[in-house]
Amino acid sequence: MADHQSFMHGSRQECTYHMLLPCAPETAFKVFEREIDRWWPMEYRFSEMGQGVVGMEARERGLCFEDLPDGRRLIWGTVLKRLPGDSLRIAWQISPNSLLIPLPEEAGEVIFRFAPGGNNTRFEVKHVHFERYGEGWPGYLEAMSSGAGWAFILRGFKKRIQNDR
Repeated sequence: MADHQSFMHGSRQECTYHMLLPCAPETAFKVFEREIDRWWPMEYRFSEMGQGVVGMEARERGLCFEDLPDGRRLIWGTVLKRLPGDSLRIAWQISPNSLLIPLPEEAGEVIFRFAPGGNNTRFEVKHVHFERYGEGWPGYLEAMSSGAGWAFILRGFKKRIQNDR
């Protein structure tokens, strides 16, 4: 299975991205969650020169964040559902203008799925509820569906998995 992305307008405002990872789902899940600072791209951090530390609290209602060198914590998202080794659902609290959205219920959601596929993991990302972002959501949908969106962000995740083998 080659890496694949798609997006839809109309009644289904979502984008999806798929990739095959050379490890078990439990391993992929742990690397995704526990090592996010090691694979999250510098270009998708709020701190200058990527100096902030990206993290995720491994629990429901846990935060996805970036700790800045000046001591501030920027909340990027909130874990809505967590099934270790299987899936994560996160409120994606970054707006089309790269502003932070304080309330999870006002943000889109990203679902990360880790499914067995032989000796590999079939990894799927689905970003949904773009309409919650308000004005500018169609452009945001298109951007996150492009090669510069989830495909770019997750390239580092796949590379991290491959380097561990």
